[in-house]
Amino acid sequence: FDPRSKGHQHNLAALLWTPDFEPMKLFLHPMAVAVNHIRRQNPDDDVHMVGLSGGGWSITAYAALDPRVEKSVAVSATLPMCLRSVQPDRDLGDYEQFFAPFFRLTDYLELYVLASAGDRRTHLQVIIPDDPCCFARPEAADYAPVVAARVSSLGLNGEFRFLLDEGHKDHTISDRTRAALVDLINEHP
Repeated sequence: FDPRSKGHQHNLAALLWTPDFEPMKLFLHPMAVAVNHIRRQNPDDDVHMVGLSGGGWSITAYAALDPRVEKSVAVSATLPMCLRSVQPDRDLGDYEQFFAPFFRLTDYLELYVLASAGDRRTHLQVIIPDDPCCFARPEAADYAPVVAARVSSLGLNGEFRFLLDEGHKDHTISDRTRAALVDLINEHP
């Protein structure tokens, strides 16, 4: 099973569920192992994560769960369900993106807040309006100020950022996004 595969094969993860194994572990556990390793080797190092598409989904969810992730960047990775459900000719996403037990506890806007909240934490969400694959919704920028304000209101020195990466039609990390990522990582607390 390859959780990065496309189409219906990806949703076969649901068939792996047993009373002793939750398939969501395939998406989140590898990052926990990596962060734990980094912290054991270099406890004072910053932890930054960047992901595209499904990798960005995993980073959004993981950064929301683990405050040790200081800077996270998700490219073409998520949208709130209210924007997804109205996309013409698109499905709701892959297994993990609408997994009911997880999303009974939270929603995407809360994940963005949680991934951003905390001292020295920033979450950058990148949407490509002409992405041929996923989440091509320029109106996604409309909720960004609300999320950013909520993070700011918590008084925890975290920040939510949003980048509408226009000017290309590729499901990739563009030069513009790469520059924003480098700037974010080079910022000092």
